[in-house]
Amino acid sequence: MELRRASVESLPYPDTAFDKAFSSNTFQFWPDQAKNLQEVRRVLKTDGTLAIVLQPRWAKTDDEVRTIARETADKLTAAGFRQVRVEYKPMSNYSGISL
Repeated sequence: MELRRASVESLPYPDTAFDKAFSSNTFQFWPDQAKNLQEVRRVLKTDGTLAIVLQPRWAKTDDEVRTIARETADKLTAAGFRQVRVEYKPMSNYSGISL
């Protein structure tokens, strides 16, 4: 395994280098989500999988969490990701979503 420190804005890997990519509680901090999703798509193989997990602790209600999930799914679709799926899991003190 190789570990590199890099920004999602410019991943130091060739096109189609990965089968899978995973982001946990970082998507909300990406500087330009639309452009950064394109960069992730660049390094994923055509049939590659991206999993984004969010725990939007800033959301006050389950409705807000669902809105964040829909908006994130829309951004993935707009970036060209296919078969976008949202899984929602209510939590006791906060809500979490995964895409």
